[in-house]
Amino acid sequence: MTRRGKRYRFSAAGSAEVGEEGAGRIPPATRERLALLVAQHNRSDYELSAHAYRGAKVTGLPEEETIRARQAASADPEAEAALAFNVHPCAPR
Repeated sequence: MTRRGKRYRFSAAGSAEVGEEGAGRIPPATRERLALLVAQHNRSDYELSAHAYRGAKVTGLPEEETIRARQAASADPEAEAALAFNVHPCAPR
């Protein structure tokens, strides 16, 4: 599906990826870091557990990175920039 030069791709799980035509996508490990940040904001133990497991088993994310992601930090500069960009919508309630 396209709209004004942007490409939208929807998965069976209900997530969407948005990018310019020909642009790269968010790496799986970074997506799991973002999911962990949102789960931390939502205070959802289930989501935290699911995304920590998925991050470790599917993307190879180290345990230290799952802990950092919950605090909007990362050893990977690109992932940390993505987390910092999304930290304001996930400000503490």
